[in-house]
Amino acid sequence: MVFVLFAAALIVLDLLRLLSARVAFPGAGLSLLVGATSTVLSARRVSRISVQMGAAALVGKKAVVRTPLTPQGFVFIQGERWAAEIDEGSCEPGEHVLIIGVEGFRLKVRKEPQGAP
Repeated sequence: MVFVLFAAALIVLDLLRLLSARVAFPGAGLSLLVGATSTVLSARRVSRISVQMGAAALVGKKAVVRTPLTPQGFVFIQGERWAAEIDEGSCEPGEHVLIIGVEGFRLKVRKEPQGAP
């Protein structure tokens, strides 16, 4: 946007006879070229960023058991209550589990070893 305004200012200065056309038009063209190049480079950089959203972003994080997981129940993570299923054994409310996968809207969890941070 700044480059477009700069190019427009150069053209206006030429129209008001405050700047020579030999300077104004090449300067405006260069300004627009730099602006377009920076826009394209920024768009390419942003398009490479991958963002995980939803349940897939929770894989690898820890949750707190809210209802007994025998093997299904509910866990609490990032202020949300999620249905969960433990891969083996069972867990009591208050215990911590690791999210290892997602199946639909149900989290697959594994009990954390005792003493894990």
